[in-house]
Amino acid sequence: MKIKRFKLKDNIQFQDLRQHPGINPGGSYIQKDAVLIDSKFAIHKSIDVEIGFPEDLTEWNDIDYVLVLDFDFGQPFYPFYRFLATGENESRFVSELVERYNNWMSSRDYLEEINN
Repeated sequence: MKIKRFKLKDNIQFQDLRQHPGINPGGSYIQKDAVLIDSKFAIHKSIDVEIGFPEDLTEWNDIDYVLVLDFDFGQPFYPFYRFLATGENESRFVSELVERYNNWMSSRDYLEEINN
């Protein structure tokens, strides 16, 4: 399964995100300019997903502002990013993670899939 790519919908404004259920104020170690966060804890075992948003949404993209984090180690889950970069899947675990990531990101009503 391929990792889906996402963008913010064209009509989304910063104020919309501030009022969105599940999005909370706060900084992030994704990007230092992120001031809002949407998180999914334990998307798969100890893997979390965190989406950060800067005030200037024109800067937002799904690589720099989305973190797939291995919570056990407190660092990015590098097999996910290797798969994103190369398209080469390493394990069944990564396949299941990608499927859950795709489903969760697709459920965010402020995002839309980028068709490659």
